[in-house]
Formats: sequence, C-alpha cells, structure tokens
Amino acid sequence: MPPCRLRRLLTGSAVPLLAVGCAYLLIPAFGHAIWYDESYSVALTSHGWSGIWNLGSLDVHPIGYYMLLNLVRLVFGEHVVAYRLMSAAASCALVVAGYAMMRRDWGARAARLFAALACFAPPFMRMAFQIRMYSWAVLAVAMCFLFAMRICIKARGSGPVRVNEWIGFALFSLAGAYLHYYAVLVVTIINAIVLAASGRRDIPLRYALWTEDAAGFAGVSGPGSRLPQLGYGRAV
Repeated sequence: MPPCRLRRLLTGSAVPLLAVGCAYLLIPAFGHAIWYDESYSVALTSHGWSGIWNLGSLDVHPIGYYMLLNLVRLVFGEHVVAYRLMSAAASCALVVAGYAMMRRDWGARAARLFAALACFAPPFMRMAFQIRMYSWAVLAVAMCFLFAMRICIKARGSGPVRVNEWIGFALFSLAGAYLHYYAVLVVTIINAIVLAASGRRDIPLRYALWTEDAAGFAGVSGPGSRLPQLGYGRAV
C-alpha cells in the first residue's frame, strides 16, 4: 500500500473502519453449534439467578457473566444466537469505546491501530462470538487499563484527574473482578499501580482509596463465598 494511502487510512474518518470491523466480529455470531464450555454457560444460566449464585460458588469463575446471560435469556429465551450476540456486543464496544479513548489520549493513528487490532487480531476474533465471559472480561480490563493510563499520566503533572475518570476506572475494575479470575488478578495489579501513582502526586487520594476499596470488595465478596471455589472450582 502506498504511504499516502496508508496515512489517509490512519488519519481519515473512522466510521467505515469501525463499521467494517464490528460487522466482521458479528458475522460468526449467527452460528448455532456450541462446544462444551458454551454448553456449561447455557446450562448454568437456565437455573435462574438464585441457582447461578449457588452453583457459581462451585466454579472458579465469578458469576457476573452468567447473570448478564440470564438477562438475555429472560428477554429472548434460550436462543444461541442471542447469547452469541451478547458476547459480540462486548467486542464491538471494545472497538468503539477503545477507539474513542485512544483518539483523545494518543491521537487518530494510535486509535485506528487499536481498533484494527481489536477487530482482526485472531484471539479477539475467536472470543467475540463464544458464549463465555472472555469478550466481556477483555472489555472490562482494557477499559480499566485505559482509564488507569489516563489517571497515571495526569498524576505525573499533565492535568487534574476528573471525578468521572475515577468513576469509570472503578466501575470497570469492579466489572473485571466479577467476570473472570484472570481479570481479577489484572485489575488488582492495575489498581495497585494507580494507587502508587496517586500517592506520589498532589491529586485527590480519597478517589484512589475509594476505587481500591470498591475493587477490593468485588474481589472478596463474589458469588456467596470464595472458599468453596478454592476447594471445588475447576477452570473452564
């Protein structure tokens, strides 16, 4: 591709790229075949919220995704395509929301590269349509990281950290903690880094401490008790 065309692609209008990328992620969601882990998600969701809460304590994963999937089941019934579209919606949200944040913080070129990778990187393509929590966990962790990066940069003196940025960071930290056990580990590390950066600068430390408390509550409260998961959970 000529350099001038590549430059226009990286700096021009983002709407076509985002539309094509999201459509590409949505196409595989219309398949009906499911594999073992997906069948586990469908079976657990069929037990309702109380059953998800009780049975989820025996699983290594938090129950946030299964609660969301149960909402889809209540609206659309036990429809595999609806379940897949819910996962694809998270991948599309990552593309659009990630692009918006990256464009504001790092410019159009970095934002377009982020959106292209979120659409066409093989791991993201595979997760986008699975009836599992992976795409939602990636969305939560990625947005948590982007908010954390913005907070840390401002903590180094580039400007004041807004309250809505702390709120966004806290909400995505909480979401990650309720979606996947790897996400719990990642958002814990991110929160520790943000807390360390906040303590070094003259910014409202109470927001950082509140965020840490919120993320810590998510990590220890979970579905009922975490102790049954230590004894009986299996990674799926």
